[in-house]
Amino acid sequence: MAPDHGFLLAFLVICSASMLFQVAEVKAEASGDCQRKCGDVEIPYPFGMSKGCYLDEAFRVVCNESSGSASLPLLEWEVESINTSTHTLRHKNFRGVTLRFNSSRGPYVSSLPTVAGNHYSISKAKNKFVAIGCDFLAYLIDEDTGKVQGSCSSLCNPNDTVPLQLSSCSGLFCCEISFQEDFLSFNKMKFSTCNESYVVPMIHEWAVGNTSCDKATESLDEYVCGHNTHCVDYYPVQGYRCECNNGYGGNPYLPQSCQDVDECSNPEDNNCPMETHCVNTKGSYFCLPNRTRMLELLTPLGTGLGVGLLILVAIGIWTWTKLKQIKESKMKQKFFRRNGGLLLQQQILSTRGSALLELILFKLEELEKATDNFSGSRVLGKRRHGTVYKGMLSDGRIVAVKKANIIDDSQQVGQFINEVSILSQINHST
Repeated sequence: MAPDHGFLLAFLVICSASMLFQVAEVKAEASGDCQRKCGDVEIPYPFGMSKGCYLDEAFRVVCNESSGSASLPLLEWEVESINTSTHTLRHKNFRGVTLRFNSSRGPYVSSLPTVAGNHYSISKAKNKFVAIGCDFLAYLIDEDTGKVQGSCSSLCNPNDTVPLQLSSCSGLFCCEISFQEDFLSFNKMKFSTCNESYVVPMIHEWAVGNTSCDKATESLDEYVCGHNTHCVDYYPVQGYRCECNNGYGGNPYLPQSCQDVDECSNPEDNNCPMETHCVNTKGSYFCLPNRTRMLELLTPLGTGLGVGLLILVAIGIWTWTKLKQIKESKMKQKFFRRNGGLLLQQQILSTRGSALLELILFKLEELEKATDNFSGSRVLGKRRHGTVYKGMLSDGRIVAVKKANIIDDSQQVGQFINEVSILSQINHST
């Protein structure tokens, strides 16, 4: 007969749970006077120890002042820790089992006591079934569907003794099973009979409410999420959770607790690379190059932009000057033709060698200087087509300057040119 090998079946479970208790008609508010610590255990809202300090009865914690232990009386759990960010609650008194398997009797199954109830779910992602022992095959079966949830085996020599501490659980003295789907209770799981029990810690996940986020937000009196938060539906059972928005931290169940997290205060909270520095913003941050590195990058860029700008300005000024000169030249030519300049040139050329050669074209500025801005004291006489002024050129020569009236008729322009020709032959004396 093969020797009997006893094996230990330990449940190291991280449970995904949802507390779906009926929310009270009037939502409890977390008072600043509430006691928030029992021994070494922090008791954050929605949990609390006195009326008005917890959301509802499901979150009421009883503190044993003499021992410093905290417990949830509704679920008979002794609490080790509560976390509102991860929605986890660790308690001590989850009852595991020690199973004795006799190979001569063959495999048989029995149920494990309920650990979750109707308001919790056990997450496939965070649970593992761990079996410790020698020469066994362990498996889990869903009693409703008959489907095998998983199996594992552990082997060792007949004379080996299971160590008190194991560095791994890979089939030698120990094996583990990952769940394939979420389930609500171990009542549905069947495995070996149990003749001994012991206590191990376990972690539950929790949620609030008994409805979805969409329905919860329809009633602000029942909705418990604070500012800078968002609501997350909790499955596989109904309920929801409050989470601080990205970049914010705090207790999402308090009205003003979720505040901006300064990711720049801790290098591990941001991914700014070397040669940059972190700049915090509301709900986020961004990275800027360090000043030295920035100057290294901006100096050649600024120099290039400055030189380019100077070149553009110089080109612009040169272009503007040229365009202005062209415009003025065209205007001079236009006025020269309109005021009989061509006719005057013809007369100068046709009388080459005569006194008309003394006719010289002057600029307006020179004539204004010669006549003291066409001063009345310089007037020699007035004619039909204009006024004659006595002028003195910069070289001291005395000249007669005739300033024409406004003339629109081309015939009158010709008459004015003839008068200028006549005046050019007169010797003006002082």
